[in-house]
Amino acid sequence: SEAGKSIGKDEDSLTAADLQRISDTDMVRLFGQQRGTWLARVSRGHDDDPVKERDKSKSMLAFKSFSEVKVRGEGTDKWLRVLSDELAERIVTERETNSRLPKTITLHFRGSDGNQGSRSMPASSGVSAEGATVESLSPVLLEHGQTLLERAGKEAFPCTRLALGASDFREMMTGTSSIS
Repeated sequence: SEAGKSIGKDEDSLTAADLQRISDTDMVRLFGQQRGTWLARVSRGHDDDPVKERDKSKSMLAFKSFSEVKVRGEGTDKWLRVLSDELAERIVTERETNSRLPKTITLHFRGSDGNQGSRSMPASSGVSAEGATVESLSPVLLEHGQTLLERAGKEAFPCTRLALGASDFREMMTGTSSIS
């Protein structure tokens, strides 16, 4: 593009710093009045758009990257336990804050060759129990993680990253109803 050529870069690789080197006048000439004016402003840190309230998370993830390659049992169980504790805290907070619980638990992994994969399963009743505490939920998530790691088998090893996630959140039923 002409903008990229003006500073010796491809338009797809332009950064805010690159755009700051282009005058406002040239920005409008290169990108048109509306887009050029907007690019000139935002590249210099000026944005009048209102701040939007964050939507509810679609998923949550706890992960650990390893500096050395792990094989099954060589630290993976320890890290699954840590990840289960962390994810349990997040699920309980989500339940208390937004009255939602996950329907799916997923294990993500990355091998030493860079290949990545994942395995998922429906969250058991232990995960979706409305009164579950971090202490009661963590062992259930650990069991899910171990099951999913077994399903991944050799594909997950040797392993340089493990992640345990929760997704597909459902709204909890609130209040009670009676049959008349």
